Amino acid sequence: MLDEPPTDYQRWEIWSGQFNTAAGETIRYLPRSRAAAIGLPVDNDWWLFDGEKLAVMRFGENGQPLGGEILTDPQAVAQHRTWWELAVQHSQPAPPSNSGDRDERVDQHTTEAP
Repeated sequence: MLDEPPTDYQRWEIWSGQFNTAAGETIRYLPRSRAAAIGLPVDNDWWLFDGEKLAVMRFGENGQPLGGEILTDPQAVAQHRTWWELAVQHSQPAPPSNSGDRDERVDQHTTEAP
């Protein structure tokens, strides 16, 4: 899920994603406004592992990490799996064109990376 415009960190993630995809990872992008419009929760960060475990991350007001927890509750995992499937249906394999509001630092890294 990308902020609009993407944060510096998200722009770095977009750039560095090329290495993850080269290693076989599938990365998809969904603007935060689109996620909210289709009913996805947009205030939490979470990871779904093998459809059986859910890692929910916690952040403070200024974005500082406060830790997280691993959940295995079947109901919570099932709800997040439903949200994940919905997100995949509405996401795209390339960043939205408006996330191209890239600054020179990102463009320099793109051209200098091996």
